[in-house]
Amino acid sequence: GYSIVDDLRNRGLTIDESPDTKTDFLKLVNDRLDAVAALEQTGDYLLLQNPEFAAQIVKIQPNIVEKPYYFILSHQFYQSNKDTAESIWDTIREIREDPEFQKRLGQYLE
Repeated sequence: GYSIVDDLRNRGLTIDESPDTKTDFLKLVNDRLDAVAALEQTGDYLLLQNPEFAAQIVKIQPNIVEKPYYFILSHQFYQSNKDTAESIWDTIREIREDPEFQKRLGQYLE
């Protein structure tokens, strides 16, 4: 169900979809896959939390593709509530970068 799947198939690659990135990393370190395309935040977390992955998996750059995802507010809302809109976007950034969020994200990913 990831949006990258069609991009990779369009490049002629054979895809093995699995339920989660941790499963994919296990397949990779056990030589059952040649590569894994993962959401950067998820992959980075798993590499940081699992020394066995970090010792055997190399993250390559640049990203295969970057897709912008948005939290959208209407023009009308923004015009009437500019400070609130800016505060919403700032708060989303702060939460995404917060260590406590990263910890909770890890609980979700495990």
